[in-house]
Amino acid sequence: TDLDAYDPVAAAEVMQVNTLAPLALIAAALPHLKPGAAVVNISSVNARIPPASAPVSGASKAALENLTAGCAKALGPRGI
Repeated sequence: TDLDAYDPVAAAEVMQVNTLAPLALIAAALPHLKPGAAVVNISSVNARIPPASAPVSGASKAALENLTAGCAKALGPRGI
């Protein structure tokens, strides 16, 4: 499992790719998004049912879902 061979660098990379990169993409796209636009992020069942073999991946997908919900609240008043 991830826990047996925990590597903080690899864990940070998973979080970077699955959570922080989508945030950076949203921020970069924001000046181009007009009312009626939508932000769509792709998650996984692992966000809701974390796998024993990959808890960091599951946590990163759960974080992505939370990030997406927060962005929806922040951008909703702009019609995005």
